[in-house]
Amino acid sequence: MQSEVSRALLKGLRWLVIAGLLTPGASGFMNAQESKPPGGPGFDERLLELAPSSIPALTPYLQLTKEQQAKFQQVQQAYMAGLQSVHNDSSLTEDQKFEKSSALTEDTTKKMLAALSEPQRQKILPTLTLFASLYAVRIPVDLAGDLKLTPDQQTQVVSLAQQLRQQMHALAPEDRMSAKGFAMLKDFNARAQALLTPEQKAVLGADPAKATLANPASVNCGKRGGKTVIRKNADGSEYGVCVFPNGAECEEWALFRGQCSPETAKKP
Repeated sequence: MQSEVSRALLKGLRWLVIAGLLTPGASGFMNAQESKPPGGPGFDERLLELAPSSIPALTPYLQLTKEQQAKFQQVQQAYMAGLQSVHNDSSLTEDQKFEKSSALTEDTTKKMLAALSEPQRQKILPTLTLFASLYAVRIPVDLAGDLKLTPDQQTQVVSLAQQLRQQMHALAPEDRMSAKGFAMLKDFNARAQALLTPEQKAVLGADPAKATLANPASVNCGKRGGKTVIRKNADGSEYGVCVFPNGAECEEWALFRGQCSPETAKKP
């Protein structure tokens, strides 16, 4: 489970880098090595996001044939098995695991690209840019195929992600991982959903968890065994506190940033 979470997180962070919402190595999320996946001279590293991409999401954008879908599924299954094998290999250091995982990703990407026609390959980067933009504004990428976005909607989503990038970069680094940064994400998520038709919104609404943007600090609080309590400042503004079973508490965003923990939390 931990390896799945780690892969999902790294995949999401790489998409944020592609969308321009995260500067590699600057946020504390990714180290310098992780920010430079290998690809060799002339190999666009953005293509590496093809390897873990959802086949149902890719299909309508690349117009994959059934044979290509089957090939992608076969290659991805081998890819996930390879990643799991690397993760479970206790003889490898973390750096070696990263290098082997990166090599697997590159090899898988090349196999998937080889299965595509030249016109399909030309659509890869625009498609992955759209997926990165959807991720940036917190529209589930795995629903991209079901949403059937029009070309105009795609353009607007990419534009929203660019605006989000500019505004996020204008924030102080510590504010990007705070209630202020989350409020900005929530606003852009609402603006992105406003672009959708009632039918498209119904696709999101079929899974309530995917139709709303969960506060990551509150989610993290629950995973750490705490319960979020909303309190008010003197000026009337609200903030969340993560209260643990022993009565100790952390401001939930401080907990999320690693500035407080259940072990160091104090009782009020």
